[in-house]
Amino acid sequence: MGGDLVYVVHPEIAVAQALRGGLMAADYNVVSMSSVDEVENITCDRHFMIPDAILTPLRDMESGDSILIRLLESNPLMEQIPLVVIANAGAEERRRALRLGLLGVVAPPYDDEEVTLTTKLAIDKH
Repeated sequence: MGGDLVYVVHPEIAVAQALRGGLMAADYNVVSMSSVDEVENITCDRHFMIPDAILTPLRDMESGDSILIRLLESNPLMEQIPLVVIANAGAEERRRALRLGLLGVVAPPYDDEEVTLTTKLAIDKH
């Protein structure tokens, strides 16, 4: 766990910061991204490092497009990274993740220990 690199990709900065705080307290190296521009800047950087896990919602709340899809399109190697879905309070998004075969899901309120354990399990299973 210590030293694993985790990307937190969420359009709401407050949510990204809340998730980041718990992961950092558990000794993860965390990079937060809240916009498509940030995602593109990081993934296009020549010093780009493939993360050990990605936490992201399935859909961007503003555009309806997934920031994750844009991240995956920019680097096909990203398909090999464990994914933890950041769900909203509604059950539909959690069901959608399950239909896609994504078992790592965290929902509000975002409990630090739950986020950390879900991320650790996703990495360990991968």
